[in-house]
Amino acid sequence: MVNKRNVPPAVFIFIIITVIAAFIARNQKAGESADSRYRVFSIRFEYYGMESVEMERVITIPLEEKISGLAELREIRSVSEYGKSLTTVYFDRRADQKKVYLSLRDAVDNLYITLPQAVQKPRIYSAESNRRAFLSIAVSPGGTANDPGNLTAERKYIESTLKKEFEALDGVAEVIVSGGAIDEIRIEFDPDRIAETGVDPEALGNIVRDANVLSLGGLLRRDSTNSRVLFNTRIRDLEEIKNLPVKAGEEITSLKYFARIDLASREGNEILKVNGKECIGIQIIASPAANVMELSRKCVAILSASELPQGGINILNDSGEILRGMIRNIMIAILQSFLGIIIIIPFFFKSLKVTVLLILLLPVNILWTVGVLYVLGLSPDQNVLAGIAISLGLVVDPCLIIAGIAEKKHTTAGYRNAVKRTTGAIIASSATTLLVIMPLCFLDSIVPGIRRVAAAIMVMLLNSLFISCIFFPDFVFSKEPATAIVPQKIFNRFKNAYIRLSYRLSFFSIGRKRFLLWVYPFIAVAAFALFFVSGKNISLDVRDRLLYASVEYEGERTAASIDRDLGYLTGLIQKERGVEFVRLESRKGTGELEIRFDERRVKRRELADRVAALADLAGDGFLYVPDAGGSFKAGIHEIEIAAIGDESEKCREAAAAGAAAVNGLSSAVQTVLNFKKNEGAIFFIPDRDLIAGRGLSIRDIASTLRWMVFGPVVDKWIQGGAETDIRLAGRDIKNSTLEKVANLPIPSPAGSVRLDTLGLLKEAPGPGKIYRRDGRRAAWFTAHIRTPSTGAGIAAIRETLNTVETEKGYGFLLSRDLELLDKQYRILLLAFIGSIAGIFLTLTALTEKWKLSLLITSIIPVSCVLPLLVKFLLRSPLEMGDMVALLVISGISVNNAIYIAESHASRVCFRVREKARSILVTSLTGIAGAIPLALMSSGGFSSALAGGIIWGTLGSLIAALFLFPGLLAKME
Repeated sequence: MVNKRNVPPAVFIFIIITVIAAFIARNQKAGESADSRYRVFSIRFEYYGMESVEMERVITIPLEEKISGLAELREIRSVSEYGKSLTTVYFDRRADQKKVYLSLRDAVDNLYITLPQAVQKPRIYSAESNRRAFLSIAVSPGGTANDPGNLTAERKYIESTLKKEFEALDGVAEVIVSGGAIDEIRIEFDPDRIAETGVDPEALGNIVRDANVLSLGGLLRRDSTNSRVLFNTRIRDLEEIKNLPVKAGEEITSLKYFARIDLASREGNEILKVNGKECIGIQIIASPAANVMELSRKCVAILSASELPQGGINILNDSGEILRGMIRNIMIAILQSFLGIIIIIPFFFKSLKVTVLLILLLPVNILWTVGVLYVLGLSPDQNVLAGIAISLGLVVDPCLIIAGIAEKKHTTAGYRNAVKRTTGAIIASSATTLLVIMPLCFLDSIVPGIRRVAAAIMVMLLNSLFISCIFFPDFVFSKEPATAIVPQKIFNRFKNAYIRLSYRLSFFSIGRKRFLLWVYPFIAVAAFALFFVSGKNISLDVRDRLLYASVEYEGERTAASIDRDLGYLTGLIQKERGVEFVRLESRKGTGELEIRFDERRVKRRELADRVAALADLAGDGFLYVPDAGGSFKAGIHEIEIAAIGDESEKCREAAAAGAAAVNGLSSAVQTVLNFKKNEGAIFFIPDRDLIAGRGLSIRDIASTLRWMVFGPVVDKWIQGGAETDIRLAGRDIKNSTLEKVANLPIPSPAGSVRLDTLGLLKEAPGPGKIYRRDGRRAAWFTAHIRTPSTGAGIAAIRETLNTVETEKGYGFLLSRDLELLDKQYRILLLAFIGSIAGIFLTLTALTEKWKLSLLITSIIPVSCVLPLLVKFLLRSPLEMGDMVALLVISGISVNNAIYIAESHASRVCFRVREKARSILVTSLTGIAGAIPLALMSSGGFSSALAGGIIWGTLGSLIAALFLFPGLLAKME
């Protein structure tokens, strides 16, 4: 194996593999992974003029019935409101995206062909309806706050051109354009003239449609040619619309006799302002499977090439850019880890050759890993790079052990035998680490992205094992004297210091082995005790530099009045320290705030508390800031609860009672009802006898009112590739009083008749939005609980809700995500216990010594005491990263014990002294590899994972040098 004539083939094979890996990895594109807990689709129907109960009956319930039997379906949520139906469906993440979409498309199409003709063609989006946009853009044509410029022209260009270009990109689920105004052709007919002449408003709509047709009428066959026959009545200009002929009784007149026809701005549904200046917003929502970084680049390129004024484009939030920054920081952490490892090695190995080889082998291992992950379909996103950063300190261990043998052995035979004896320990230590990491690949529903972290660590370890066993022994061995990097005097002092320290620690341990026989089990049990008493945070919120808030008003409040009310509030928020911009979107009944801040100048929680303190400035609105009221040690957990039943009103009553009960908890910060009081409506109660006597039907009256009051779009006018809505409505009716509505003339065969003579008009609350979950009516509320443990918060809410009395058939359901996470969190604990058992069985199979295997395995809980104790003393809850770190530590903590047990020295203290270099260097390189990631992750999963590995590795080092030797000596 180590004969010189074998070296060139090994080098040749090594180079070939590296070149192949580089060739494969060249196609890799960094970006956010598609690791989501569900396959999510949203289905949107629009049926102009229909109230929510009718929308639910005609569209929502039939749709739920058609899709409820689809395979892998986990949950259905629906909202029916005036003119709209939105259904969001959640499938198992393992379901095939394309098959799910085709099944949904088939179900939706089958329903659509049975619906009334006025129902707009539905759209299916591959994202949740409330999913945050990955790219938020504000477009302002210039001007001042009082004169924002031509927003209408910019909106028209965005709708007709840019929106289509964005939607054509693979990975874009939906593009939402808000603010500004859109031109439309408005045909406002005079209700009195309609009634006098007996012309049905629907007939006017049909006239416009008939005048705007381009369709194939057939094929004219000739002897040698065929010619298409086309009906082309496309409208060319407004004058043509005005002069369209209308038959009124026995006479023919024009449309302009009945209606005022103009090109005007459509009444806006929302007003969008950024820092007080009105603008147009573009929200681009990505599908879960999209590469956000790549998609961000393409969208920004489209913006740059557009006709919009570049000075007026303001990118408010770019998740792709945030991800690039995260990945850049992780890559810097990888480089720092690499440099830290290289700095440490010369103090333990005097050979320059060892340092040079590791400088080469670490990037080669990374290159091989990227190539293997590409074959597995995994891109180098932040999770993969975090796994690589964590692995750097682990993958050098086998090579360092081989390097230690190469420095001690100067004959080929002696070197070969020593490597052969050590290979088993190297394989065993790598196998134990792989054994505990492997289950993480199947726990992606608990921590989205952990599969990629685990895959990166596993591939790095396998590559390291392959390199250390196949190539590195030939590369590192040399009969020539080693060339030192660190001066010999410094090297010897350092070597003597750590050998002397390790010997004294182990000797001290052996001298007190009876005492350790009692202390050691206590420490092991303490690890489990600390785990159970520590708080658990299973929240998976992803934090960015955006703070969200909302102001809720009564449903009748208009967007314009809300915009006026919140102007002063947003101005004060804008002046707060660290605030970069304030985005306010005012819609009917709601004002939504999006605040971007500089994390270096202000903390999220601090800014949230300041914004919440301005609640009195929201007038009669309720200011809701989800992140307000928490602290560093006891975070606020947002828990969504649904009241389920058969009637919306009773569900709302149950939700209100549940929210009040939960709000009484000492840990409750606030509870928020996720629904509003129903808006007021005018109900028409028909008198069937009077209606029949006039030769009318209820459907006739409803149709007339729909055209008069609602004013639906009758057709699209296409000119120069741009679409313009043609809307037909009654003149000056939309903002009418109840008295004016009562006096509306209704055409009838016997002449016009006032509406109030055909029935009773009454003002009362309308049906409002209708929420559903899994086929039943629902009403949601959100509880904000301040507690170090999410599990404790969930338990307290469950216990409290059990005391709330509800009618039979009504009850409460927590968010499916939280239910799933609460259940699967225990899987992590079982995986931790299972990893200990698996390591014990593996070591027993390899060594055939169950007592020794049990002793080696016992070092796992002992090593985990330190990271658990640190979290407990800081009163900080265990995050998902901490849990995963415990699993990783359970694999690497046994390595030191394996190295000591593998030694053939006569006494235990000599074994520790012999393996001191391997134990120290592998532990220090592991810590050095994790420190940069812990410092640069700014909290979150990666930081918790790196911190757990640092403390766990340190705990393993202490256990190996100070506790394990005494028990090993006692056993022998």
